[in-house]
Amino acid sequence: EIVGNTDIVGTGHIDADTNGSVTLTEMAGDMRLGLIRSRGADVTLRSAASIVDAPSGSPADPLPGDEESDVIGISLTLVAADGSVG
Repeated sequence: EIVGNTDIVGTGHIDADTNGSVTLTEMAGDMRLGLIRSRGADVTLRSAASIVDAPSGSPADPLPGDEESDVIGISLTLVAADGSVG
């Protein structure tokens, strides 16, 4: 199980890969994702702004996401409080 609060700045991003559940909350700004994967449980992501596809090396204002799945789990909950998912 992975549970955490994040504060990703600049061109950073977060990756998580586990068999257990993943629950992450971005405290300020966009949640910038590389790969978030649970092979056997649920994934819950919450962001104060948007949830964006931001693989390694992407600019601070990431380009539109690619076709590959970046959030994988049994059940997905994505909450972008003051933004969008994409």
